[in-house]
Amino acid sequence: MTIALLTGAEAFSDPWHDFGGMGAALAPLLALRGEVAASEQVEATLAALPSSHPELLVLCLGDDGADRETPNLAARDGLSRYLHEGGRMLALHATATAFPRWPQWQQLLGGRWLPEQSFHPPFGPAVITLADGRTLDLNDELYTDLLVEPGVEVLAWHEWQGQQHPLSWVHRVGDGLVVFDALGHLPDSYHHADRLRLLKVELDLLQRR
Repeated sequence: MTIALLTGAEAFSDPWHDFGGMGAALAPLLALRGEVAASEQVEATLAALPSSHPELLVLCLGDDGADRETPNLAARDGLSRYLHEGGRMLALHATATAFPRWPQWQQLLGGRWLPEQSFHPPFGPAVITLADGRTLDLNDELYTDLLVEPGVEVLAWHEWQGQQHPLSWVHRVGDGLVVFDALGHLPDSYHHADRLRLLKVELDLLQRR
C-alpha cells in the first residue's frame, strides 16, 4: 500500500501541537502497512492527489489562526477529487481544526471543530468506548462537542457530563472512504498500546472496505 503522510507546518501548524513529532511517531507504524512518503508540503501534495493517487492519505494538521484562505483552490480541488474518485483518508486529532475557511471541509471530514462550541477537558486519564463495546484506557486530550455530520458511523466515543461525544468515525465521500480520529495530542500517544488498538481498527477498516 502506498501511503502519503502530511504533517502540519507554517499555515497548517499551531502553537499547541508537535506535528513533526507526531509524524515521526506515525511513520514507522504506517510503514508496517506499506510504503510511506512523508511531507510538510500540504497544498502541493493535496493538489497532486488525483494524479499521484496514494492508496491512503494520512493528515496530521492544524491551523495557525491567520486570516487567510487555506488551502488554495488547487489543493481543495485535488483533495475533493481524490476522495470522490475512491481515495482513502485517515485524519487525526487537530486536523478537525484545519481549513476553517473552507466550508466543504466538514462534509469531507464528516465533522469539524467549532471554535464557538467545541472544547476539551484537561489532558489526562480517559476511558474510550468502541462501537463493539470494548473500552480503552489511555491518557489524551478528548475533543468534546464537535460538529458531526449526519450519517457518519461512530467508531469510538467518550462520555462527558452524561452525554456521548464521538471521537472517531467513518463515512463515505463519493467512492472514497474517510476516517477521523480525534485522539493523539502528543507524539507519545503513539507508544500507548490502547491508542494503537484503535488505530489498528481504523487502518484495518480503511484497507478492507
